[in-house]
Amino acid sequence: MLVDMGISLCVRQHSCHLSVISACLIFVVSLDSERIPMTRDSGKIKTERRRIREVVRDIAVWSGIAAVVCGGIGLFFGPVWAACGAVGGALLVAEIKEAGWRCVGLHVCGKTTTTFEDMISTGVDFLDMDYLVSAEKAIALARDRVALRGNLDPSAVFRFGSPDKVKRETAALCKSAAGSRWIIGSGCDIPPGTPAENIAACVETVRVFPCG
Repeated sequence: MLVDMGISLCVRQHSCHLSVISACLIFVVSLDSERIPMTRDSGKIKTERRRIREVVRDIAVWSGIAAVVCGGIGLFFGPVWAACGAVGGALLVAEIKEAGWRCVGLHVCGKTTTTFEDMISTGVDFLDMDYLVSAEKAIALARDRVALRGNLDPSAVFRFGSPDKVKRETAALCKSAAGSRWIIGSGCDIPPGTPAENIAACVETVRVFPCG
């Protein structure tokens, strides 16, 4: 009911309120996780986990469809991929593209070098790179199969760095990513309180020093 209401609101107001749907997703998963009995009945636990994964996937598809209706131009998924797994993630991406999305991305925090192939196998068009993965390593793993986005340190560079530091780090990333399919940005969510001057410094540097 909560999810349906969120999508209806999204469509009716012609603006994306996917945060409402995300909140519902977190609530559902947390609630169901707490209900999993702490017993030795592994079969029952596996069934509960599978049911939670199905709920996560369904909500992701519904939110993606709602975003298309709202006129969205780019869509990426975060932790939902971890819940769906590589195979489930591929089915998710396929359904989202069938709904009308031309470009779908994936955001997974942390050092993702060991799961890189699994992420690419989902069929996404671009991957977000956390600042824990170097640009050189990510480019070597991607082998031009997907576009990459990232990966300046959101805390040390954006939040607590100076505009000069942001410019230096951005220029260095542009050099490292030169000639690749790379979108310059933060290596994860930019923290609240980040100075606007630091974000502006990044944008200005990219405009005069493109990496592609």
